Amino acid sequence: MRWGHAHPTFTFHALPFLGDLLAGEMDDPRHVLDTTVSVPEDEDALNVGLWDVGATKQWCKFDVPYPSLFQDYAEHNANNLESCCSYKDEKWYPKGVPLMFFTAHAAKDTEESRRVLQKLRKMSADSPQVFHAGSFYATPGDVPGPLPCLM
Repeated sequence: MRWGHAHPTFTFHALPFLGDLLAGEMDDPRHVLDTTVSVPEDEDALNVGLWDVGATKQWCKFDVPYPSLFQDYAEHNANNLESCCSYKDEKWYPKGVPLMFFTAHAAKDTEESRRVLQKLRKMSADSPQVFHAGSFYATPGDVPGPLPCLM
């Protein structure tokens, strides 16, 4: 599993794992699960912990990095999205990570968020939901796979 950003979703089945992860962070010295690895950030601990237990499931990128990318999404500006946020790597995502336009990570400026939301309201209900490898797709199921992430 590739590095994941600290935007996890989980069911109650993950509670024992999360409890063990938290216990290691509260120990002295701090460590991740049953390892001797000490990490400075929650995101690091989550990734090292998931690797340690052999996790294999990971979401595709549903939390795009900036609200401004929704403008490129609304205008179908594939070039900007491809140059900004493909997150390509040779092993896991040679064609890049699929982007799903559901949330924006750095939505801290209320005026910018308001402008983006106004633009989105003008889009049709059948606008594509996913961008991947230079193309827009109507639904996650339309993206050619197999992909190493869940949509």
